[in-house]
Amino acid sequence: MSEQLRERRMKLVSDQRQILKKADDEKRALTADEMESFDKMNDDINGLKHTIDRSEKVAAAEAEIEQRITLAEPVETRTPETMSLAVSPQVMRGTASDEYRAGFENYIRGRLLNPDEQRALSEGTDSEGGYLVPDQWNDRIILKLNEENVMRQLSTVIRTETGTFNIPVVSNSATAAWISEGGTITEADTVFANYTMAAYKAGRSMKVSRELLADQRFDLVSFITDDFVRSINTLAEAAYVDGSGSAPQGIIYNATVGKSFAGATAITADEIIDLFHALKPQYRQRASTAWLMADATIKLIRQLKDTTNQYLWQPGLRDGEPDRLLGKPVYASSHCPAAISGGKSVVFADFSYFWIGDRSGIEMQRVNELYAATGQVGFIGTFRTDSVLTNTEAAQVGQQA
Repeated sequence: MSEQLRERRMKLVSDQRQILKKADDEKRALTADEMESFDKMNDDINGLKHTIDRSEKVAAAEAEIEQRITLAEPVETRTPETMSLAVSPQVMRGTASDEYRAGFENYIRGRLLNPDEQRALSEGTDSEGGYLVPDQWNDRIILKLNEENVMRQLSTVIRTETGTFNIPVVSNSATAAWISEGGTITEADTVFANYTMAAYKAGRSMKVSRELLADQRFDLVSFITDDFVRSINTLAEAAYVDGSGSAPQGIIYNATVGKSFAGATAITADEIIDLFHALKPQYRQRASTAWLMADATIKLIRQLKDTTNQYLWQPGLRDGEPDRLLGKPVYASSHCPAAISGGKSVVFADFSYFWIGDRSGIEMQRVNELYAATGQVGFIGTFRTDSVLTNTEAAQVGQQA
């Protein structure tokens, strides 16, 4: 399926370039009809890209689930081919135990807890009267957060048990020098600034009717997971991209302005090349280096050519391969500043130096009284995270005039 979608996308890109070529050959600007067609194709190209990405993520998730099912088979039911995958049975404790999971779901659905479930839930009680979600739920939510949040896909993500911790942030790298025999080594220390990774709390409430909660066929886990992830992702990605420090710091916050674009709403091919080379070779040669910009900015970039009349932007040709700009992958985020006056519209960075720190344990609290009059039960979910660019040399941005 994804191969057919990719072929359709390539055909639209080819049609776009024919429109541009015709106008270029006739030495004129695009007509109103051509602009309308170009923009419609642009929307279709973006839509197909999102569909292809989702299709590949579903396929990867299905493969992972299949692998987990194989690993979970009782040893005596496995074939000789799968015996090598056998693992020793483990007694799961704390928020990973069966008692905790059962107790948590009964708590969410408003059922009575047996003594074993009450004891198990006491291990996950938070300070505000709710509970940490079971490890199985927590892992599912984190997996979906990573799948749907482009910054979590690109960056270094760590999980901690504590609320805050310090990490060194490089603000000035030291250089080495040749030394003559018996000569004195000149001190040149790398300058570090300590950044305290906090645990900014993001939360949201959701409502479920009492009838649905009582219905065993209602997939409560999927509902809470999907609803929670959808809203938290929007909030978190906006902070990871362009947060100013009152919440998690975005990658743009401490990145260096590597190129000031001459136009307030335009970008030239030469300026993109300048921004590419503003990032030092040791950073731009790494596999974790990529471009990040808004969809509307990608549209501007699609029309740019180099001095040999070749387009700078090239669509991904194979499954799992992103589009590329000067050989580096391009990712879109709606939270990147637009190409408007003063906007830092293009990010080029080694994203491994952007750290996202999650505090382990997503919390959920059931609220019975607030929505009782409407026959609903409320749930409040919270997630704690922070982020910081640990090396300011590793990220360059292009800023509009």
